[in-house]
Amino acid sequence: AAGVPLVCGTTADEMRLFVDPNAEQPARERLVKRAARYLGVDTTRGGEIVDAYARALATDDTNEVWRAIFGDHEMQDPCRAVLDAHAPHGPAYTYCFTWQGPDVGACHGIDIPFPFGNFVDGWDAFTGLDDDGRALSAAMRTSWARFARTGDPGWAPYAAARVLGHKLADAPALPSETVALKDA
Repeated sequence: AAGVPLVCGTTADEMRLFVDPNAEQPARERLVKRAARYLGVDTTRGGEIVDAYARALATDDTNEVWRAIFGDHEMQDPCRAVLDAHAPHGPAYTYCFTWQGPDVGACHGIDIPFPFGNFVDGWDAFTGLDDDGRALSAAMRTSWARFARTGDPGWAPYAAARVLGHKLADAPALPSETVALKDA
């Protein structure tokens, strides 16, 4: 893929659909053990990670902390790894999709209809489509078409990132879930 432009991004709340928000919250100690096992670290480091996420999210809701750890590890970290591997060999661009759908946040897949402008079969309700959403969709279609034509979507290359939500913004780096959720 040397010399081939790449655009790669994530949603701000990737794992929202995969973690039951109504589930009983695990005790912090149980979450520390789960996070340590999942991330392949010892429990001391697991506790530090859990506490850092709790501080960044300003919550003691262990379900919220787990969802952010899970999302970063499953989606954000691999996205960064792809971008880090590609950027030395060709143009790379990234984005974080922060549009919040009703009851689903900026979950995995909510971004699908936006670059296509196709909100049929219930996607309009799922995404909470309104005039801001239509404007976001138009902006994404313009960027994706420009990228297909020129290899440049119209924002700064990686490590910078475009934040795609109710407002378009540029960030110095791809936000983690803890940052993106605050700014959504």
